[in-house]
Amino acid sequence: MNESINNSGQVDNVKYATFGDRIAAFLGDIPWVIVFAIIAYFIITILQLIIRMADYNNVNISQSSFIIILLFIFFGQPIYALFADASQKHATRGKIKRNMYVVNRNGQYLNFGESILRMIIKYIILIIPFGLIISIIIMASSEKKQALHDLILGQYVIKR
Repeated sequence: MNESINNSGQVDNVKYATFGDRIAAFLGDIPWVIVFAIIAYFIITILQLIIRMADYNNVNISQSSFIIILLFIFFGQPIYALFADASQKHATRGKIKRNMYVVNRNGQYLNFGESILRMIIKYIILIIPFGLIISIIIMASSEKKQALHDLILGQYVIKR
């Protein structure tokens, strides 16, 4: 990546991703998360059938599998983003499609540790009452379009 952060903290030659850009990338990731959840659903259902045949207990496959698929959809996106942002492609498929990448204050792609910290801080902010609203307001009023977790961590979502 040729872009770098200058002394004022600005990424040179780069446009910052807006809230709309981020939402579009998130929505573009949802099909991949759902595919992952469906695969997990089938694997878990097969495992439950094996367990049921092994001990002849009355296992309610449909209810527990449905709960598990909802958990995969809810937690799948942050886990997917965590690994994708720290991968060799440095972004989720939704971000790649929109030429968006997350970089640190040095203009470098995130490593796995930075990606984990990003996910943790982001979801702590989301569970705080009004955390999402505050983050959106900060992003809308920030010159660098940084959400609250971006400001805390010194990270930027950029577009090329």
